[in-house]
Amino acid sequence: MKNMKRLVNDFFARMRKISWATVGVAVACVFWAAGCGKQSATTNFEEPMEPTNLKGTVWKLSSIVTPPSEFYPKGEIRKLEPADCEACYTLWFDTDYTFSAISISHRLKIDLRKLNPDVIIEAVMFCEAYDVENDVYCDSHFFREGLILMKSFTATSDELNFFYGRDTRDTKYLSFVPHNGDNPSTSRRGTGWKLAGIVDVKTGVLRELEPKECFECYWLDFIGDYAFITSSITKLQVRNLLELDLDDNPSYPWNYGSSIPLYGEAWPKGPHGKDYIYEDSWLFRCGISYAKNYELTFDELKLFFVYQEKEYYLLFKLTRR
Repeated sequence: MKNMKRLVNDFFARMRKISWATVGVAVACVFWAAGCGKQSATTNFEEPMEPTNLKGTVWKLSSIVTPPSEFYPKGEIRKLEPADCEACYTLWFDTDYTFSAISISHRLKIDLRKLNPDVIIEAVMFCEAYDVENDVYCDSHFFREGLILMKSFTATSDELNFFYGRDTRDTKYLSFVPHNGDNPSTSRRGTGWKLAGIVDVKTGVLRELEPKECFECYWLDFIGDYAFITSSITKLQVRNLLELDLDDNPSYPWNYGSSIPLYGEAWPKGPHGKDYIYEDSWLFRCGISYAKNYELTFDELKLFFVYQEKEYYLLFKLTRR
């Protein structure tokens, strides 16, 4: 009986030791978990976002990164020029999978569901003009190359990476960060505008310019936020909206001095299969060269000018974003 009582007492004594040990382990686990929680909070680690979280976001290129490898032992982090262009090398998502990208003066439309890494890109360097008074930059070639050759991407709330390369030995990625400046979707760079016609300000009558069936005629393309280039039929002109009311003697690419040469232009697809001279092209060039004011909305541009003591404006409609 005494032996049985001693065994029972020994059992409960051991159970008490086990219980206290369990409590101690539990308390230790609580403190350890609390410590781990603080540690993980400071790492800022985030799981990659799904593409459904990208809609409406705007990004700015930080750099082009070449990771260290056998062929690039030190790797490379490259910043692109021009560095002072707010709208250059930016992109914004209009849907969860598609985005528009501005290089310098051009726009590209990319769909993450339709990546084509096997596409062949021309080896010729593709350079772009920053603005009328600025130099041409060839860094835009590498930006466009990364977008066209993209194989995959990763995304968090503070970083977006596009991986690309011509082969396995040349792996790089475009690294983007959230864009904190003006939304580049408001930039006019790379947009195309088609002339709707010339309007008499007093009467409001719009007249289409001939040849009406020439799709390539009477275009305006923004090569900067304010600088643009126009094409009549065969001639090009460059102007800047900020200089319209300052430039009394605009220069012309054909170097005829301070007056517009009085001649029309031939369109090779004229009536009866023959070249036909259209004098409306002269009027278009006058409107571009003598424009003194403008009105601009999301999808319309009016360039005001005076011709033979009457006020007119060239009406352009946004056609390509």
